[in-house]
Order: sequence, then structure tokens, then C-alpha cells
Amino acid sequence: MVTHPPAPLSPLKGVHDGIVYITCWGGGQLCTMRDTFTEFGGSMLANKYASDVRARNISAAALDEDGCIVEDHNHECFHKLVNVMRLRAIVRRPDFRGTVGNSKPSPMPAHLAPAMTEMLNYLAIDHERFFSALDSPL
Repeated sequence: MVTHPPAPLSPLKGVHDGIVYITCWGGGQLCTMRDTFTEFGGSMLANKYASDVRARNISAAALDEDGCIVEDHNHECFHKLVNVMRLRAIVRRPDFRGTVGNSKPSPMPAHLAPAMTEMLNYLAIDHERFFSALDSPL
């Protein structure tokens, strides 16, 4: 029986095949489709990741040792934001005919609200619109 050594891990490329690979300090990795970042209009994230030009030009200096793009945000807040954008993207697809649970994101923990508001303001996402999305079905 011939055994071969495992193939070396190939680092991610930050943005690859329409998927963005991101890490926030202390919070692990996440990945999502580039189009997900357009769910809150012309935000900084949409400009950074949904733009073909910007996504192709993310430098190696912006990547961590695993090849993920580093976002310097509270990881709980950033993950919550991405999950809300994912849910919005799913229920707004023209071919979507089902439900996603109750199609309502889980509530924002009170202790994270100030950090979330600060992050949303920095990213040019209307925090009132974001928080209202948490309070009603998408």
C-alpha cells in the first residue's frame, strides 16, 4: 500500500471564487458570498468586498497567516452583522418561497449594542435601520 503525505494546506486568498474569507481578532473565521455585503447599500463593506476592482486588489498585507482578511472589529458584532446580511440576502432572493425560522434575526444582546452602534457608524451603515431589522421580520 502506497501512502502519500497530505497535501499542503493552501492559504485562502482573502476573496476567492466570489467568497470573502474574514477573521476578526479573537473571534475566529467566517466566510460569506461577496454579494452579501450589498445588503446595506453603499456601506464601506459593500465598497470593499462587492467591488470587483477592490476585491481583486486586496494586498497580502491585509491577510492573516491563514490567508483571511483581517477586520478590526468586535468579533461578536461583526458576526452578528454578517449573519443579518446573510438572512436578508436569503429572504430577498426572487426564488425564495420558504421561511428561515421566523425570518427574524435573534435580538441584539444589550451589552453589545454600544459596540455595534460604533462599528455600524464606522462602516457607514445606518444603525437605526440595522436595529429595526432585528425587531421585525425581514
